[in-house]
Amino acid sequence: MQEEKKEEATPKKSHKFIIIIILLLAIWGLYKHVTKLPDGSMDTDTIWEHNAKIMDSFIFEYGVAHPLVMSTNDKVVYLYKNTRTKRYVFPIKDLKTHKTHFCYLESVDNAPNKSMYAIDISNKNWCRQVVDKVAKVKGHNPAQWQEKMSINYYSENVSNLVTYYHNNVDNDDE
Repeated sequence: MQEEKKEEATPKKSHKFIIIIILLLAIWGLYKHVTKLPDGSMDTDTIWEHNAKIMDSFIFEYGVAHPLVMSTNDKVVYLYKNTRTKRYVFPIKDLKTHKTHFCYLESVDNAPNKSMYAIDISNKNWCRQVVDKVAKVKGHNPAQWQEKMSINYYSENVSNLVTYYHNNVDNDDE
């Protein structure tokens, strides 16, 4: 009796090609999901101070427009944390230049997630409001406020708004 030789099943070249394409797409998807962000600071006091030069004007203007907030000592200044990375840094895309900046997020309003501002961690002078036509958070990087404070507390402990007023607003009248 002659034994029949069974041919081993070998994948065709088209199957190998499909498997390689699927692997490349999976690697690309994983790369897009895992955004490499700089560490930034984890010390909230350092972040508040870093953002102060830019945020002073927004906080001052908000306080002038909402004097009741000053007298009731409502907490209207928020600092945000990236809930995916558990850090304070967010990738922000400038929609005018299409450049990505790594930023801290802060807002001034009586409702969190309104009037959010992104301040670059490397360039304290770069700031954009996070709105549809100006800048947006890239990828899956949800923001949740981590710390909040009143304008009075901000002025006493982070950046003196009275000094800001005298240095910037008072001098404009001359």
